Amino acid sequence: MGYLGEEEIRKIEEDIVRRVVEEFDLDLRRLVYDTTNFFTNIDTKTGSELPQRGKSKAKRNDLRQVGLALLVSTDFHVPLFHTPYPGNTHDSVQFKNVTAKLVERYEQVLHGCEHITQVYDKGCGFR
Repeated sequence: MGYLGEEEIRKIEEDIVRRVVEEFDLDLRRLVYDTTNFFTNIDTKTGSELPQRGKSKAKRNDLRQVGLALLVSTDFHVPLFHTPYPGNTHDSVQFKNVTAKLVERYEQVLHGCEHITQVYDKGCGFR
């Protein structure tokens, strides 16, 4: 993994997603996006941007955690987009940060889109 940076991982993901969508003719009219976090046992003294102390969904506030945002198809739940984020970032903040990237991925896979309707829960922080 030392040879792959964020840009290389993003390009690999784009290529895989494009091929899977075409090969299996996935229905992309409805997609699901959600965030989660998972705790780690990474030592507090280990320098890193991602593992941070925050509100853990697993109730492990004593450990550092990493957030993960994931977009999947409702057709077989195929992952179409992912992004890790610091464990001390609230889901609503992450949603605002990633919206443009989600639209970009949708346009890449469908080669353009005219209408996008977002349905979200109150955890996204909009009213």
